[in-house]
Amino acid sequence: RHDIDMPLAKQVIMDIKGSTAFQAISVDQVLKMTAKGFMVSERQLIGKGRKMEVALARQTAMYLSREFTSSSLINIGLHFGGRDHSTVIHACKTIEKKMAKDSDLANQIEKMKKELGGQQYLEP
Repeated sequence: RHDIDMPLAKQVIMDIKGSTAFQAISVDQVLKMTAKGFMVSERQLIGKGRKMEVALARQTAMYLSREFTSSSLINIGLHFGGRDHSTVIHACKTIEKKMAKDSDLANQIEKMKKELGGQQYLEP
């Protein structure tokens, strides 16, 4: 009889899914998927543009990067055109609030989360 801990959980998942179950997701992968999902270019996501649809896509990408990568806030900000870590925090809070009010956006982001979750690895 064993206590369930992270190493045991990883081992069980690897036994079931194989060693590819724990591929790390990069900020670049999140960026590409978000650009495609919001129909904006990757260049727009890392650029300085403030159009509402681009800003929403960028904030979503930052939110998903924080959820699915092991990158620091500073690193995520750097990936998005050298933005400050506080910008990443603001983006995450903004997306959480918008998801609570806008079910269409919440559904779109949940779909993206599921897509990313299929390739996510477990963090310790």
